[in-house]
Amino acid sequence: MEHLAIDLGGRESQICVRRSDGEIIEERRCRTVALATYLAGRPRSRVVIETCSEAFGVADAALEAGHEVRVVPATLVRSLGVGARRLKTDRRDARVLSEVSCRVDLPSVHVPSPQARERKTLCGMRRSVGRRPDKDGQHRTGLAPRNGATTARRGCGDVYHARPSPVLRIPASELCRTTASHHRCAHGAHR
Repeated sequence: MEHLAIDLGGRESQICVRRSDGEIIEERRCRTVALATYLAGRPRSRVVIETCSEAFGVADAALEAGHEVRVVPATLVRSLGVGARRLKTDRRDARVLSEVSCRVDLPSVHVPSPQARERKTLCGMRRSVGRRPDKDGQHRTGLAPRNGATTARRGCGDVYHARPSPVLRIPASELCRTTASHHRCAHGAHR
């Protein structure tokens, strides 16, 4: 079985693939939004990912493609040598994860179902809405990577660009609802 480690990034991710004996077969950078396509074209492998906001979406794509998935807790990753000697590069991190995966059966955090993640996100949004209008946009921006979408870098904060298979699709008008009568949004939902 091959060991495929992915160091996830917001736009690009680093991939390192090793055989069971530890020999590196492939190293490459891949756009994060294209990882599902890349994983679908690979033979069955153990996919190792460090926990982060995009990790569960990539884990879902890997499971759909028939791979064995390990989402390694961030606290454990540091003890494995990722970022050792203050040299934290994507390439080095992916190499370390794949090397350790060849030697040890790494533990994984629980990967919740897409429905459970959606409910948790909605509960978090409900909790945050209406408290401080200035924080509302920050909250939406923070939720986007978790749910398979990216926010626009410039311009309106309510613009979302869908990734190939987003876990949760919520219109911007739904995300900006608030109980504060003085708050106005671009969609006119509060007028």
